Amino acid sequence: MIRPESPEVCEFDLACSVCETAALLRRLLPVGVRVNVELPETPAAIVGSPDQLRQMLLHLAVRSKFMINDSGEILLSVCFDGSSRARLSVLHAGTRPSTAGMQQQTESHLTVAASIARDHDGTLTSLESRNPGEPSSVSVLMPLARPNVALAPTEQEHAGSRPWLLLVTSNDELRQRVADAIGPTGLPLVTVASRDSAQVRSSRFVDDSRQS
Repeated sequence: MIRPESPEVCEFDLACSVCETAALLRRLLPVGVRVNVELPETPAAIVGSPDQLRQMLLHLAVRSKFMINDSGEILLSVCFDGSSRARLSVLHAGTRPSTAGMQQQTESHLTVAASIARDHDGTLTSLESRNPGEPSSVSVLMPLARPNVALAPTEQEHAGSRPWLLLVTSNDELRQRVADAIGPTGLPLVTVASRDSAQVRSSRFVDDSRQS
């Protein structure tokens, strides 16, 4: 018996996958269904299967299409939820009255999407409006491949508040030693692999990236 191949797992930008899926949906869905996107300015890198994430998006978008019939708007958005998670949302406006058949189809799509979300350590939440015309949404929270240091507080934002430490290193042993050393102080620690990726303006950092 031939077993199906496991999906390819890699690090990829969630926002790019959303753009590719939106382009596909514009070709597949009726002309009256508008597909728009809202994306962050910086990449939202996650670890998982790009193909499975696109399948999840397709299931959620087709589900929305059933709920708005052949006209309305579907919005695909990606944003950051703190510095360690990305939020992928599919919103639609223009809910039509539910029927038993439509409910069965939409629940089937939601079940598949929730399973894919769990495979990516994500949590799916559905917020449905019962009033026609009001927006409804499904969102998936997923862990980022690494903390988004662009969301770390800047020097100016930290004026008068608790300081933090940025450690630029790819050395796990050093990172652990620093974490152990500052643990009793309660000082927050953000670690990045290179100085180029540290998109923050602060002089409070330890940098071993130039050491051999």
